Amino acid sequence: MSIQQSSPPPTDLTKEPVTVNGRYIIHEKIGEGGMGVVFRATDRLAEQILAFKQVIVPTWHYPVDNDTEGEIEEALRLALAHEFETLASLRHPNIISVLDYGFDAERRPFFTMDYLPEAKNILVAGVNLPEIEKVKLIQQMLQALAYLHRRGILHRDLKPANVLVTDRTVRILDFGLATTQHSTMQAAGSIPYIAPEVWEEQPHSEAADLYAVGIMAFEMFAGRHPFDVNSHRFIDQVLDDPPNLKLLNASLGVTTVIGKLIHKIQDGRFTSAEACIAAFSQAVGRPVPAESIAIRESYLQAATFVGRENEKKSLLKALEEAKEGRGSSWLVSGESGVGKSRLLDEIGTQALVQGALVLRGQGVEDIGGSPLQLWRDALRRLVLTASLDDLAVTVLQALVPDIERLLDRKVLPAPELDAPAARQRLISTVTSLFSNQTQWILLILEDLHWADAGLEILQQLTRLAPRLPLLIIGSYRTDERPHLAELLPLMNEMPLNRLSPAEITELSTSMLGYVGDNPEVLALLQRETEGNAFFLVEVVRALAEEAGRLNAIGQTPLPRQLFPQGIQTIVQRRLARVPDDAVPLLVGTAVAGRQIDLTLLPLVANTTNTHIPLETWLATCAEAAVLELFSGSWRFAHDKLRAGILESIEQPERKQWHQTIAQLIEQAHPNDPDQAAALVHHWHEAKNVEKERHYAQIAGKHAQQQFLNEAALNFFDRALALTDSDDLLKKFELHLDREQAYHFLGRRDEQQETLAALDEIATQLAEQQNLERRAEVALRLANYAEATGDYPSAIAAASQALDVAQASGDRQSAAASYLASGRALLRQGNHEEARHSLQKSLASARTHGFTKLEADSLRLLGALAYDTGQLELANNYYAQSLPLYETLKNKQGESTVHNNRSIVAISQGNLERALVSLEKAQQIDEAIGDREGRARILTNLSSLYMDLGDFETSETYSTAALELCREIDVPFGECFNLINLSLTAHFLGNDQQAEQFSQDALALANKIGSQFLRGLALKDRGFLLVNQQKFQEAKAAYMASLDCLAQTEQVLESWAGLAWLALQHGEETAAKNHIHPIIEHLKQGETLDGTSHPLYVMLLTYKVLCWLDDPYAETVLASAYGRLIAWANQITDDERRISFLDNVPFNKEIASLYKSQ
Repeated sequence: MSIQQSSPPPTDLTKEPVTVNGRYIIHEKIGEGGMGVVFRATDRLAEQILAFKQVIVPTWHYPVDNDTEGEIEEALRLALAHEFETLASLRHPNIISVLDYGFDAERRPFFTMDYLPEAKNILVAGVNLPEIEKVKLIQQMLQALAYLHRRGILHRDLKPANVLVTDRTVRILDFGLATTQHSTMQAAGSIPYIAPEVWEEQPHSEAADLYAVGIMAFEMFAGRHPFDVNSHRFIDQVLDDPPNLKLLNASLGVTTVIGKLIHKIQDGRFTSAEACIAAFSQAVGRPVPAESIAIRESYLQAATFVGRENEKKSLLKALEEAKEGRGSSWLVSGESGVGKSRLLDEIGTQALVQGALVLRGQGVEDIGGSPLQLWRDALRRLVLTASLDDLAVTVLQALVPDIERLLDRKVLPAPELDAPAARQRLISTVTSLFSNQTQWILLILEDLHWADAGLEILQQLTRLAPRLPLLIIGSYRTDERPHLAELLPLMNEMPLNRLSPAEITELSTSMLGYVGDNPEVLALLQRETEGNAFFLVEVVRALAEEAGRLNAIGQTPLPRQLFPQGIQTIVQRRLARVPDDAVPLLVGTAVAGRQIDLTLLPLVANTTNTHIPLETWLATCAEAAVLELFSGSWRFAHDKLRAGILESIEQPERKQWHQTIAQLIEQAHPNDPDQAAALVHHWHEAKNVEKERHYAQIAGKHAQQQFLNEAALNFFDRALALTDSDDLLKKFELHLDREQAYHFLGRRDEQQETLAALDEIATQLAEQQNLERRAEVALRLANYAEATGDYPSAIAAASQALDVAQASGDRQSAAASYLASGRALLRQGNHEEARHSLQKSLASARTHGFTKLEADSLRLLGALAYDTGQLELANNYYAQSLPLYETLKNKQGESTVHNNRSIVAISQGNLERALVSLEKAQQIDEAIGDREGRARILTNLSSLYMDLGDFETSETYSTAALELCREIDVPFGECFNLINLSLTAHFLGNDQQAEQFSQDALALANKIGSQFLRGLALKDRGFLLVNQQKFQEAKAAYMASLDCLAQTEQVLESWAGLAWLALQHGEETAAKNHIHPIIEHLKQGETLDGTSHPLYVMLLTYKVLCWLDDPYAETVLASAYGRLIAWANQITDDERRISFLDNVPFNKEIASLYKSQ
């Protein structure tokens, strides 16, 4: 079989703009060759133009023995992925950077590169240049080859079109594929530049690359190719005819060098690119070009990954498991500079090669920016390919501010939710984004020691990871935050120690070649670094600076000590490489933060009188290894460097710098709350107390809006400490903010202390400024007392609020006081007084147009009516409240009313009406993103369908509810749904699965520590075991449930089960004792609606009484049957009614027993 290419021909991307992987918008074609097509493209994430190459690889390049086209294509993709991995790792000033690589939706390979719009090929750039300048261009090309060859990489396709020049700087690009020297690739390259031996089917070698350089050099100096490329004898000429060196317009020395480069025999050429560079220098009478900082850095940064074999093995295994859908999460820990980032980079490369979507995020030390900055880059990439509804887009805008631009979609206002529900909606939207991805994911999160605000999302994702194709790897510094792992208990911790002596040797050799194995060099490295990878690279860098070149290290005596002042010495060395006129701007950016704000940068440059073009400044600092480009953004190459720069600034100058940066941020980002935290820091350092206080309150409110209450409290406390003691109103406002944050966090002691402070300040405001705020404080006291179950105190606080409100004429606070009192009285069970207060609240709200208070009053009156058995009145109140919530567009209120109406309908035996109400509530919760509300509704729907005998639908709802509860971390709901699933599995005939669900539910209830949940799990486990004829185990389960359920009506079902078990063993006395509580309950006129399965309890009661010859048995059966038929008659849907009567075993048995009498 012969296949000419590895994938279908590329789509004609020149007609209509298309987008690749949601990220790259393809524009016009700018180049084409045998290995693919290059387009100008826009990177939507980075908002920059780049070159996008769509690769086509003829299969004859690879000797593949497979017999099928699919197998060959898969082998090619794997080979290509490894090639791209190699290309992406190259970092050299004369080699164009490969920015990204992968496969598109049709699995066609691509990679992206820097776009050089004004570039000329090396032949055009060399026209009319003097000999020395032409030689310099050739030497730059050779320096790039020296770098490639030292890394074991061959170019294979050197030609003028692949050697571009901008501003006298050569950039090599468009490598041939299968670039390693050990590749099995056959002949490659462009015909005019293929070496003689390659035509004779000898392997491509370094000498073949040098031959191509020689041909281009010949063309530069002769204006033509040494042979006739249009002749049918061209290959023969290459193999046999000597080139005419007299055509060269060059000196004898240069002519000799070119002649040697294009020698017919490999051994006749230069042995290396370095030797050729030296020969050209000698030919033009100039010294060999110095090893530039950028070239030296290219070797240091590309050093082979060494050590960490066990860690790498574990993470690669986790990678494979994630690919198969069994994710996990890992926490790499260690001191600063130990090599955490390098390990994560290595795993990231492996994941990319294997087809993962690799996402990265990083906590930053900077106080500025969004508190959830950790997630921004990962989410920006995810939203490009995710299918998002309008609500998700709206919610995610808090984390991805430019989502409207990225998706070209209008962002609508988010439906209002109370703060806890809105916070959960945000977290759940993020976790759903990961859960719903079709591609498997590696998520790398670095520097988690600086990411307090983002940890809650991470905690939820780590719970989901084992069920997703998702591998999470985080890292943190143990010297910054030693106990971080305790906050992330589901992550596998992986501590990194310093490099061993053997690993130091391996890394040294990787950077320095044979010089790295010099015992004196190794002794110095061990002594200076003690195995810290960051310091190790710094030592090599310093030694190279002293020696002049990397390979000259060790040829002169080595110093005893390089870094007498530690990191400060390193900083000074690095800064010494930065030109003097670039340093002030570097200092300013260090003050601003580790991440370089490109909006702020021009303003800082103007302030520092920096006239260097900013692109040049960035490149210069990157060349000095002070700055780096990371995930499309510029930052300091290591936070140690920034810290060292800051330490070098004297205090008076530092204060001025912070003031300057603060003022420039205000100018660059006016009224941007994302910048408030940064401004707090800078104004603090600038000693401007008023500005610091002002921005601290803004930062706190901004954090609170993002549901980051811990961060908000820190800012509020800071603002409070800076507020003048006489400024009562500002103190009052800050305490209000603090009280709300403590309430959401459930920190009741601090909330109580804050309320006391508010009460004191409110009194002072009333006395000193005639400003009445005491009613507001009293209402908050009432809410606090209710939340803590102290209903008498809640009632007293509401009464106090009422007195103050009435005295000051504050009608809205008066109505709110009646509502707060009524709510507390209702919780207390004082129905009459609750009714009185709620009706007053309702009357006042209606009189003065307080619609929200009116709706809440009606809803609570409905709850009161339900509690007192007035079901129709309850429905009436709910019916009045619903349109008010709809007018207010209060979707949470609407959902609550629908849910409450379903409970009334169930109590009335109208399961169908209950179903309608629950489905409405479900639709609302889905629309507004109230995840916990939706989980609650799904759970109720599951129970309702179980009551109707539709066990398949019940199972579907319970499964969905279970997954949602796990996702949003609602263990109570998770346990309840495990119980429901155990019952549906039983009714569907799968007792083995029922047993597993039952055990899981009981284990979770024990873990939660809820006696009520444990009782429910044990009670329903008893039911399952009875039906499996495991009577002894059933009895143990029922007995264990008694104490747990003693204060609820659910205990009656356990007593019924125990009575029936006693019947099976002929234990008459036990049966009587066990059934007695149920008989007493019924004879008092009470129903069994407080149990999960009232008809089942009545059936067991009837059976036991029959065995005991108790005449009350007939009354119980008649009551059970009457209730059964009454409920059935309210089901208008025929199929549901039949299911209710025939599919529920105990319903069917009750009807059969009654009819057989």
